[in-house]
Amino acid sequence: DEIGNMVITITNTHEVETTKIKVRKIWDDSDNQYEKRPDSVKVQLYAGEIAIGDIVVLDESNDWTYTWTGLDKSKDGKEIKYSVKEIDVSESYIDLYSVDEDGTLVITNQLVGEGGWEEEIPEEPPYVGENPSTGINIVDNYNFYVSLIIGTMIVVAVVTKRTLI
Repeated sequence: DEIGNMVITITNTHEVETTKIKVRKIWDDSDNQYEKRPDSVKVQLYAGEIAIGDIVVLDESNDWTYTWTGLDKSKDGKEIKYSVKEIDVSESYIDLYSVDEDGTLVITNQLVGEGGWEEEIPEEPPYVGENPSTGINIVDNYNFYVSLIIGTMIVVAVVTKRTLI
């Protein structure tokens, strides 16, 4: 400095650790046998519940994959949990989410109906409105039992009346 003292300036810098997130789209539709597959899909990246960046389009030109780079790895000392969601899923498909062993976020679109998901798993639980062991409608069973009780009461009344006479 001006009076001859040695001055040491220490500058602390913090480099934010970054990561990358890859998404891959898989189609479970018998190689588009029923021609229901859209030409492209839109996906949104999320950090927790917060949408991050722009919506991305996946299609054949990018091999149904995309990688976001330069993403913060943590915030306030906690690792950020990233996820992805498909926007406007076609009515012909259901979307299933998973993570590959290498950390790639995977969206699998499984065909509904025509040999797809709907025919293997019922749309509603089997116990709603149907007897699970026979498939007979509960209302039909109810009508049967009411008729049986009324018929039994009539028989008892007739037998009791004959006995009294």
